[in-house]
Amino acid sequence: MNYSVLYEKCIPVTMTDGTENAFGIYDALIHAHEIQAIQCNSPLESFALLRLLTAFSMDMLQPKGIVDRQDYLDSGAFDEDEIKQYIRLCEKDGPRFDLFDASHPFMLSEFVPQTDEKALKSASALSIGRPSGNNHVFLDHRLEEDAVMTPAEAFRATLALYLFCTAGAQGYPSGVNNTPPVYSCINGKNLYETIILNMTAVRECAPLEYGAELVPWRRGRPVVPKEESVSISLLEGLTWQPRRITLFADEDGQVRRICLQQGKNFRGNDLWRDPFVSYRYNEKSGWNSVKPQAGRALWRDVGTLITDKSKLHSAPPLVIRQAAEMLEESCLLLSIHSVAMVTNQASYVEWMEDDLSLPVLFFKDYGSAALLRADVDETESMQSGLRKAVNTYFCNDKKHSDMLSDQAQAYFLSRMHDVIFGKAIPDLLEISTDLSVAKQAEHVRRFGSWMKEALEQSFRNVVECGGTKSDILRNQVEAYRYAMNIYTKNQKEREAAYE
Repeated sequence: MNYSVLYEKCIPVTMTDGTENAFGIYDALIHAHEIQAIQCNSPLESFALLRLLTAFSMDMLQPKGIVDRQDYLDSGAFDEDEIKQYIRLCEKDGPRFDLFDASHPFMLSEFVPQTDEKALKSASALSIGRPSGNNHVFLDHRLEEDAVMTPAEAFRATLALYLFCTAGAQGYPSGVNNTPPVYSCINGKNLYETIILNMTAVRECAPLEYGAELVPWRRGRPVVPKEESVSISLLEGLTWQPRRITLFADEDGQVRRICLQQGKNFRGNDLWRDPFVSYRYNEKSGWNSVKPQAGRALWRDVGTLITDKSKLHSAPPLVIRQAAEMLEESCLLLSIHSVAMVTNQASYVEWMEDDLSLPVLFFKDYGSAALLRADVDETESMQSGLRKAVNTYFCNDKKHSDMLSDQAQAYFLSRMHDVIFGKAIPDLLEISTDLSVAKQAEHVRRFGSWMKEALEQSFRNVVECGGTKSDILRNQVEAYRYAMNIYTKNQKEREAAYE
């Protein structure tokens, strides 16, 4: 069977007019300016496809710097002749985009019976959204052996597995970023803008090598199980294959069996920085990619997405910094999409996604960015204080106190999300033209009053509903007093910095 991802309808999209369609890589690029976004059922697959199209475009265009990227952005659409020329270059030695090609299947490995026979599995092992092995948390009553995928579904699942796979037993390597991190990208007005805004130019990836010609469809080298690597180029990292996978199509064209085993194992070095990932600095372990946590909304890490003057605490994704450099108007909003998979050892727990609109100001103005980051840090500190307050004073009934604590924290964070994005950010935009010490102090006081109101609402709507018995009422009063003491202490310390 032949199935070329260039022309088969394997990429589901939403057009700018709201209609739905599906394209292969070739037509997706040709019509990118008419496509609103990639629209898979899973946000993991949507991001994996965007990452692939971005790497494909980077290897095809190889922009030298910001000027080239700006020129491509201004052109508004891909050049069809340039795409055709690149495809001819890739296929000069034979097919490179067929999923079932015997020698060079696209983003896959050829099947070698002597070494791969023992790695045959059901197609269910390919999808991280279906139960398989340790992934029993996904409710699905179908047997693993009955799993059936179309070639398009298998293709999308393969890309997502490469990006979000976990480490496993017997030395199975995880992805290029080890435990899957939070990935963030820039949303443009259409798919073309999105791809260009998320591209990295040759001079912008230092100290990494760019890695032109090292993408799997040009290199033509199969994945060797357990092969270790301590160095990596940018394009290699964007198309890393931590699993050796082969797809098999039955007579009806469906995929029921696959070959799945260990793949390339990146041992890592301090030079690798994924352009779609934020990093935090830890005194003990150095720079680490931001990882998702179960129950923790992605917006709470907004402080790692914006600029850090000191460059000692966090580093936003390179794609976000580069997009901000290309956009000059300080009031313009950057649309940021984040997606993540929470894992626990070799198991998948839950996936998460979020969309944020942040003014370019926070990627250029160090003072405003520092204030916003401090607002978020203060929110995190108070959330922790609220948890301690409820858990400490409802400890006579731990089950009850834990439930109230979870509810109170969820309510508080929901209110603070609205405060940060609905009040704090607009307030910082308003005072950004005169960011004097006095103006900063006024913002800190206003933010403190908004936080106090959210804290009091959490008690009124959650904690005070915990019961009316005398001992419970006494606990409520003590918990409130404890939480307000933490709030007052934190607020005084923050205000003192501006006296």
